[in-house]
Amino acid sequence: MIDSILEQIHTVLKLVSSEKLHMDFFEKEGSQILAEYERIFAICIGKSSQKSAMGIALSIGSELREGVIVDDQTELMPFPFSSKFSHFLGNHPIPDGASELAAKALSAKIADWNLSGNDLVIVSISGGTSSLICSPVAPIEMSELQNAVRQLLGSGITVTEINSIRRLVGTLHNGRLRRLMEPASVITLLQSDNAQFDLSAVGSGPTIAVNEVPSANALDILLKSQPKFHSKVSKIIDGKWTGDKFRGSHRIIELSNLDTLLQACVKVFSSHGFEVIPVDAPIGGSCHEISDSFYSSIEQNPRRGRFIYFVCGEATVSVPQGSYDLGGRCQHMAVTLSEKIMPIADATVVCFATDGCDNISGIHGAAISSLMARNMAAEFNVRQVLDVSETHPMLDSIGALITGDKTGVNLCDIYLVVC
Repeated sequence: MIDSILEQIHTVLKLVSSEKLHMDFFEKEGSQILAEYERIFAICIGKSSQKSAMGIALSIGSELREGVIVDDQTELMPFPFSSKFSHFLGNHPIPDGASELAAKALSAKIADWNLSGNDLVIVSISGGTSSLICSPVAPIEMSELQNAVRQLLGSGITVTEINSIRRLVGTLHNGRLRRLMEPASVITLLQSDNAQFDLSAVGSGPTIAVNEVPSANALDILLKSQPKFHSKVSKIIDGKWTGDKFRGSHRIIELSNLDTLLQACVKVFSSHGFEVIPVDAPIGGSCHEISDSFYSSIEQNPRRGRFIYFVCGEATVSVPQGSYDLGGRCQHMAVTLSEKIMPIADATVVCFATDGCDNISGIHGAAISSLMARNMAAEFNVRQVLDVSETHPMLDSIGALITGDKTGVNLCDIYLVVC
C-alpha cells in the first residue's frame, strides 16, 4: 500500500512541477511577451529555481538574453540554453556568507545588464528565497540574523509571520530587488510553497513592497530571545523603506498555490479508484490541530476501504534548541497522526514534503501503518519524542522514513491517511 501511494504522489508532483508550471504560462503568453520587449532576462531564485529556469528556457530560450539562478545546489543541471544562466549559491533555511555573496552577485549582474524601459525581467520566486539571497541591512550582522532565524523557525509560528521580519532586514527583500531593475518592466512568477495567502510574503517579497508592521508574535519572540536584534529591527521599522513609484510595469502571476496541489491530488488519487476526502483542517495549524481534524473526519465516516483523507498544508512545529536537525515537519506530523490511527485496522499515514526535503537532506517525510504505529508505541515513549521534536531517529529505527532526492517541486506538504 505504501509503495502504491508514494507512486501516486510522484505522479502528482509531475503535474505540478516547476518546469511544467512555467511552460504552461509561456505557452499561453509567450508570443505576446516576445513581441513587446527588445531584451528579455530571467532571474530564478529558490529551491526549485533550476527547474523553473528549465521551463523558461524550453519556452523562450532562443529569445532570452541572459539569466541568473540562485539556489542551494552546488551544481547546475544541464538543460537547453543553460549556458545563458549564471549560477549563484546561497544557503537555506539559515542564511550565511554564501547567501550574502549570492545577493551581492545578483545585484552586480543586474547592474551589468544596464536595463532600459524596453527590457523585461522575468523573476521566478520559489521557496527558500528569503534565505538564499539574504544580505542583512545595516546595522544588523549576519550572525545576529542567523540566531534570530533559528529562534523563529523553531518557535512554532507560521512562515508568513517569520517572513514579516525577514522582509525588513534583507537588502533584496520587500521590493528592493525590483528597485534595482528600474526602469525595466518586470513579471514576477510566484510559486507559493506554504499556507500563506499574502503573495507579498512569498520569498519575503523581493519584487513586492508593502508597508506593514511585522507580526506581533515574531516581535515578541525576538524581544525575549534576541533583545539586541529586536532593538535594531524596531529602528528599521521606524524608518523602513515603503516603496518607490516604479516607472516600469509590473505583473504578478501566481503560478501555483495550495489549490494547485489539492486539485492534482484529487485528480490522481481518484483515478486510482480511491474516494478522496479533503479534510477541513487549519492548513497552517499545529500538528495536533491537524491530526484532530483528521480523526474527526474519519470518525464521521464508518466505512473503510479505499478512502484517502488528506490535507495540503504546512503544519507548525515548536523545536527546542539543539533538536533542529533531529526531525522535520512531515516526520512530526506523521508520528502525531499515527497516534490517531492505531485503533484502525489497515490504516496508513503518509506525510510528504513536496520539495523532497523534510528539513533533513534526503528525507521526504514518513509513512506509518497502524501496525507500525502500535509497535512504535510499544517500543518508544512517543509522547516524549514529540515533545522534544526528535522524531527522525525513532522513524529511522522502524523503517518509516521516505527517502529520495529533491523533487524540483515547490508547494505545500501532503498529509494523508488511507483506510
